[in-house]
Amino acid sequence: MSDDREHDPSAAADDDDEYELLIDEPSPPAAPASEPPPAPIPLAGETAGDDDEYELELEAPTAHSTAAPFDPHAAQSDHYMRMAAERMRQDELNEPPEPPEKPMTEGVFNFPWQFPALGYLLIVALVLSLAMLALAMCVYFLNIMFVLGRVVALPTGVLCGAAASYTSACYLAILEGTSAGNDKIEGWPEGDWREWFWTLPWTLSPAVAGGILGGLLSYVIPIQPWVLCAAMIFVLYPVWQLSTLANASVAQPFSADVLRTFKTHRLAWQFFYLMQFGMSLCAGVTLWIAFAINTFLGALLMGPIAAAYLFIYARLIGRLALMLAQVDDES
Repeated sequence: MSDDREHDPSAAADDDDEYELLIDEPSPPAAPASEPPPAPIPLAGETAGDDDEYELELEAPTAHSTAAPFDPHAAQSDHYMRMAAERMRQDELNEPPEPPEKPMTEGVFNFPWQFPALGYLLIVALVLSLAMLALAMCVYFLNIMFVLGRVVALPTGVLCGAAASYTSACYLAILEGTSAGNDKIEGWPEGDWREWFWTLPWTLSPAVAGGILGGLLSYVIPIQPWVLCAAMIFVLYPVWQLSTLANASVAQPFSADVLRTFKTHRLAWQFFYLMQFGMSLCAGVTLWIAFAINTFLGALLMGPIAAAYLFIYARLIGRLALMLAQVDDES
């Protein structure tokens, strides 16, 4: 057979054509071998080969996956109930404590030396001392060199205004907190000086009105004007202060409810005026002696003395307001 192919040229040509076809026609690329899918991760307590059991366990719902249908009305009701319970808890926490058995003496004179009132007392004493020293320096310069005194007067006025504003804010915070029945004051002044400034009409207007009234009476009564001014401020200041706070207006200096308490709570008013007189006498005598020794010594000591006096006075008048708000029971 092979000999015939060797001697038959047509057969050789056929073999060449077949060879060329085999070379020219490349074989189709082999299909990529498909990778087997990853085996499922076996659950706890089963082997990797338990495929059927794995599928059954995935399909079968567990006891934890079953849940009740969502009810929006019940969820909203539960939300409001939680909010109401939280408000009640906050009200219980914010409820002021019971007033002390002796409101006019207990926690009054030791109040400025307790925390956090002590920190604010030191600040008020410092700013008042600086303001009084600046004022004494300004008066001194005006007497010896009027031009220099005028130069010092402007910064002195700014310093005195800032000191008075901050002191007024602390005074009003003590008065309002104490009259609300709180033993610990929370509403101390913060860093906004504009809020301090607008407390001045509430605290200075009774003193200014008493001074003006005393000055007018000095034209009728032959007594020293400063004595009448001090007497009018002494008598009218607490009445005017409580009335403006009760009426929530500086333009209404008298309240019928406050005036009525002079009859229903006369013992409380008498005790208040007695304590106010003792405090004023001690502070006045101390400052008179200090100024008699040296003007600048008196100005320096006036800061801490005035700060302690105002803190105790605000506490005292706040306790008076707390007593006046109670039901009258003089027996």
